[in-house]
Amino acid sequence: MKIAICDDEISDLKSIHKYISAFDPLLSVTEFLSASTLLEAFKHNIFYDLVFMDIEMASPNGYEVSVLLSKQDPRPQIIFTTKSSEYTIQGYGIAMRYLMKPFSYEQFSSALISALEIITPKKLIFRICGADKVFNINKIQFFEVLNHDILLHSNGEVYSFRCSLAEIIAKTEGCNFVQPHKSYYVNLNFINSIQQDRIFLITGEVIRISRDKKKEFDLQLRRFLRR
Repeated sequence: MKIAICDDEISDLKSIHKYISAFDPLLSVTEFLSASTLLEAFKHNIFYDLVFMDIEMASPNGYEVSVLLSKQDPRPQIIFTTKSSEYTIQGYGIAMRYLMKPFSYEQFSSALISALEIITPKKLIFRICGADKVFNINKIQFFEVLNHDILLHSNGEVYSFRCSLAEIIAKTEGCNFVQPHKSYYVNLNFINSIQQDRIFLITGEVIRISRDKKKEFDLQLRRFLRR
């Protein structure tokens, strides 16, 4: 997922960037000091899934450019960051959320979580036994590598198909999955407890945490719990 921050106040720009990094440093972020340069990026087919947009900027201001961006297909999610409530009514249907400056990290993270829930794909499609099968991503407990196949564990069933774990990771970026071992990719929502190098899922499965993945796993788990 790609995020754009558009604000002509450098201090506000850096503050939002800092909040995003605290939430998840792996999120891709680009800074813009004017709404016109952000619009040019979109015109050159550079798409951002989420835009934090200041309104009070030189013409075209943030609201005017957001109106244009809202007509894009696909359209980005927009969160207005502003000191004024002037555009509250006009912004209905343009921005998904308003953040009134100054705002706290808690207010910011709440808005970001809401945006991620909209942006993050809720369904995944995999070719299984010659047919395309659709899965609700929130019901997938974990993926497992077996030889050159992937085993998908969901709702007490196991589905096997040919794929690489790297492809799975690319498809589920930002979807609360973590890789505790080279052969496993686990949905953080299904973790019940952790004991040393073992993960105990609420569904009963036990998954090992490899030594080389332990530090990153602990970091991702802390970020998830902090949300």
